[in-house]
Amino acid sequence: MTETLQGIVGLEVEHAVVIQRDGRVFHAVGTRDSVTLDGADLDGAIVMHNHVPLYGEPCSFGKDDYVTLRENPKITLLIACSGGYRYEMKAGRKSPR
Repeated sequence: MTETLQGIVGLEVEHAVVIQRDGRVFHAVGTRDSVTLDGADLDGAIVMHNHVPLYGEPCSFGKDDYVTLRENPKITLLIACSGGYRYEMKAGRKSPR
């Protein structure tokens, strides 16, 4: 995973690399602001993507990352890299109401 993240950090547009549960790898190229995961099987997947620095500063997770995880809670791990930083999050259990 570390080599994959090193390969996409610092690029001019966002890239996503998804390691699907069955071992297949999905790669998508986006824009400076986003990348879509259409076509990837996200159940049990590890999703890695880069964020283009904003005003020269690294960026952690954005609203679209939280929405992706909320809509796909079976993602095993969501990773974002920007600058020299690596950010990780995963969905927790829903609290009973």
